[in-house]
Amino acid sequence: MSIQRVFRGRVRSNFVLSALLAPAVGCSGSNSATNNGSPSDGGTASADGSQMLIPLEPPDSATGSSGPDGSSASACLAPDLACDAGCLTNDTLNCGACGNVCPGADGGAPTCAASDGGYACGLSCGSGLAACGGACVATATFQTDRNNCGSCGFSCIGGTCIAGACQPWLIANDAYREVSPATDGVNVAYINGDDDVGYVVPLAGGTPLEVANGVVDASGVAIQGSAADFVTWDQGDTPGTENSLIQMSVSDQAASGATVMTGENLPALAVVLSKDGSTAYVELSQDNILACSQQSHSCSSLVTIQGLTHVSTFLVNGLAVSTDYLFFTDVTNGNLWRYQLPAGPLTMATTASGLLPFLAADSTYVYYATNSGGMVSVFQTLQTSSASSAGPQLMMSVSGTLTGLAVDGSNVSVSATTGSGSSMGGFVAYAPLPGTAGAADAGAGGGVATMLYQGDPVAGLAAGGGAVVWVDETTEGMYGQRLP
Repeated sequence: MSIQRVFRGRVRSNFVLSALLAPAVGCSGSNSATNNGSPSDGGTASADGSQMLIPLEPPDSATGSSGPDGSSASACLAPDLACDAGCLTNDTLNCGACGNVCPGADGGAPTCAASDGGYACGLSCGSGLAACGGACVATATFQTDRNNCGSCGFSCIGGTCIAGACQPWLIANDAYREVSPATDGVNVAYINGDDDVGYVVPLAGGTPLEVANGVVDASGVAIQGSAADFVTWDQGDTPGTENSLIQMSVSDQAASGATVMTGENLPALAVVLSKDGSTAYVELSQDNILACSQQSHSCSSLVTIQGLTHVSTFLVNGLAVSTDYLFFTDVTNGNLWRYQLPAGPLTMATTASGLLPFLAADSTYVYYATNSGGMVSVFQTLQTSSASSAGPQLMMSVSGTLTGLAVDGSNVSVSATTGSGSSMGGFVAYAPLPGTAGAADAGAGGGVATMLYQGDPVAGLAAGGGAVVWVDETTEGMYGQRLP
């Protein structure tokens, strides 16, 4: 009896087994087949018993698995592509998918290379050229191109590019140097000290939009999306605006909102906005922290400061918020407090000698600063702690009087003043976060501070959208600088 092998998909192991057993079945005439010639393994015998058809498993298309062009993916071994023409390797004519042709460019040739578990098109450019935006461009342009400064795709936002490095740019004039600006990475909120007006301006610079009048003796600014909030510390010389929270909704060239009274005898010291912009957290002097709805313009007490344990004279003037926690400082007692949103509990995050009233937070860590002998040290600690958690990690140390602390994506930044009198100056410095490019091992001595700007005294600091923002105390100009 002869054996006929039928192929309808890739060869599977049961074919090998059946092929080996088939001769024994045909020669012995054992009971592996029924009297009517139907093999017990599901095969089909011819009427005269001279042939046996041994079935294989159905092709993968029967189970719904197919290649990008609808052909059976089971016919090819990865990473080959199952195309109409058969099994094809990934190349510039079929890169990652059947028929996906990689485009070329003047001065270069298309490539197809493995990328993130698949294949992606690229460009191999000639000498003195680099692939950028689907073209081969002269690398010399990276020295002056503000959209590709130093490398392809690195934008200076609002600054120029000189020798492959982004330069600071003027965002707005007449910024109030007593209050730090705020940014959400798209726009910047600030106070004009000359007319007590709150403004919002694009991070890259442009025409400021007036959003809040009567911001007398401003003490804090916050912005998140369409929400822009301002708090004031006023002694009553302008009735109706003293010690208030002004909540605004900003869209394009219009703004609307309301003034929310927070207590005439308790000046507001600081304000931060929740990550979704729905709630403002306002710190009141010597009393408590309020949670104020951006929609209803109403406030309720969140944390009563005077009720905290181990607190004698409490001065809270540093606020930071993440998705899950609100952080604030007790600089008198050196305590950093953590309040779990939305309803507590209140716990101590850490203690530190020489704690300064500056905080910043990202999705995982909270950042704080201490002062010892004129040296300012910035630390990072987990927002949630456990017995197995590492303690605070040193990020950088600088010499000067701290005026701001901010974090954005890959870097933590500080602003400070140096010297005194006519020799007073200032700087902005940054340190890469652990795990990012250029970062030192925080557990082995901390990151190294790199100067981003040095010049006039610097007041306040904000970070977002890949940039830092500060106010020049001398000129009252508000400037931005691209972070690496």
